[in-house]
Amino acid sequence: RVPVGQLVNTRLSVLAWDDPRATAPLRAAARRFEALEGIPVDVGARSLAEFNDEPIERAAERADLLLLDYPMIPRAAERGALLPIADTAPASASPVAAASFTWADRTWALPMDLACQVAAWNVDALEAPPTDWDSVRELADARPGSVAIALFHSDLVCALLSISAASGWVGPDRLELHVEALETLLSLARAVDPALIDVAPPALLTALAVGGRLAYAPLVFGYARAGRPPSRLRWADAPEGPAGIGSVLGGAGLAVSARTESAAGARAFAAFCASAAVQEHIVPQEGGQPSAAGAWDDPAVDAAAGGFYSGTRRSIAAAVRRPSHPSWPDFSLRAGHLLRDAVADGRSAAAACDALARIARDLDLPLIHRYERTTAS
Repeated sequence: RVPVGQLVNTRLSVLAWDDPRATAPLRAAARRFEALEGIPVDVGARSLAEFNDEPIERAAERADLLLLDYPMIPRAAERGALLPIADTAPASASPVAAASFTWADRTWALPMDLACQVAAWNVDALEAPPTDWDSVRELADARPGSVAIALFHSDLVCALLSISAASGWVGPDRLELHVEALETLLSLARAVDPALIDVAPPALLTALAVGGRLAYAPLVFGYARAGRPPSRLRWADAPEGPAGIGSVLGGAGLAVSARTESAAGARAFAAFCASAAVQEHIVPQEGGQPSAAGAWDDPAVDAAAGGFYSGTRRSIAAAVRRPSHPSWPDFSLRAGHLLRDAVADGRSAAAACDALARIARDLDLPLIHRYERTTAS
């Protein structure tokens, strides 16, 4: 804890993403922090698209602290945009969340929000959700328009990783491209109702809650707030494959900009937001999605979110991280647009696989290989 006397005349700014899930908990924490320490904190926001794609070195010019996605850290740290924030993550943090913000033996952000790709369904439209990928494909074939995934470029990349993880093709130290995973992704994407082509994940969940033909989303980053009772929306773990549940980790952490004039104050606020007191007693009540394991395991928090946490707990435990590599943000952006184009132009999975591998080679990303169907065992 930083002595208050060292932070006289400090005023901090935080840049979140433009959704109440991110801004409401931060603003509530800021009010409490100011009451305790006398340090005001202004919370601003950028769009979800900017959160996904804007280079951190640019965003870091606008605030003392940034709410960011962990794959952004290696490049931002290499380019001097961030300051190391702590030697270790808080003890209250979920282990999977804590590990995601460590790179080059330093911790660059503290977990604020925890998520992964999970499944959601409308209880009026579907009695029970599929539990494996074979059943997902059967439902999509039997009831056209009933299954949808988000088609934003970043979500397509994450869906590919989740599908691949279910077959054991993605792990902590590797990402392998297989034709089968791309075939599954492209077939599901091309079956999405045209009315849902351009909707963001929160809007997809809204459409799913309304019902109609749409009954099930096998892979979408979970929003506990969207499932609050009363709601037709229910949550389940991501579908299983030969290697078990396939899901990719999301969430966000608070990082300190290298441009801040109050590194001590910024680190103090980040530590406060990541503390068990805030994560378990402020974040859930304000509609956020806490990173603390204690909040995820709290029956009262789970009940208030319509069973979101208990319904998706196994997916969080199984979730794989996107690669920690400075080139990953550029790869993800280019790969996502390529996949979006492949959905629209009918490109084969093999051609898309080759194109993704070329992007990886262009960026010197050493984690990606191409496998034909006959070698994917």
